[in-house]
Amino acid sequence: MIQNSRYLLLVDRGRYPNLASRVLGLCTGRLSQDWKNAFGHPVLVVESFIDPQRFSGGCYRAAGWERIGLTQGFRRHHRDFYQEDGHLKELWVRALYPKARRWLASETMPPRFSRHEDPAMYCPYPVKQYRSLWELMNQLPDVRRSKGRRHGLAATLTICALGTLCGARGTRAIADFAGYLNRTQLRLLRAYRNPKTGQYEPPSEPTIRRMLKRVPVAEFDAAVMTWMKAHDPQPLRCLAVDSKTIKG
Repeated sequence: MIQNSRYLLLVDRGRYPNLASRVLGLCTGRLSQDWKNAFGHPVLVVESFIDPQRFSGGCYRAAGWERIGLTQGFRRHHRDFYQEDGHLKELWVRALYPKARRWLASETMPPRFSRHEDPAMYCPYPVKQYRSLWELMNQLPDVRRSKGRRHGLAATLTICALGTLCGARGTRAIADFAGYLNRTQLRLLRAYRNPKTGQYEPPSEPTIRRMLKRVPVAEFDAAVMTWMKAHDPQPLRCLAVDSKTIKG
């Protein structure tokens, strides 16, 4: 599913009848194939929001879109943050395949789509090796104020390092990786333990992002490299000499 974030026609209303729905129809008609050419996988559904105080959504309705209902009145404040503003908007969607709704509701996708799904990221490193990486991360200075700390620096950085080594790219992917860690793994990493539930909780994406902004990069990199020299199970297959590759 992808989102149409903005749709604007710089013409006077009524000057070109049906232009808005015509453009929407042409775009959605080729969108899935264009997306596959650009990003390697097709698209099943497209969505968009409409401000009912300003627009009726008539062009979307004429182009075959379906009104799902109203939002809960939150607006995006950051990439993964939302703030309540009490301004409800309408959610409209359009299926790009006749059976898209059935496929998305089924337990398994058709083979031509399931091969594009991201597999769950599981860590190949034994849990006994977590402790050595955690000890290296625990030597890094924590510049945060002691008040309000919930997730430990060493635990969060260890999760970031393991997630990246397992293929996670970006803070949201690292947060997804953290969600796959089981209770034993989180306990060995000394993750935050909720006093009310007694459950170990991984750090969220905002926590990971804020912590990575403040960590000493050189020391963090040196700790990971030291640990990988001793525990990396993968043999060296290639050596990056391109500066952009080396700098990530």
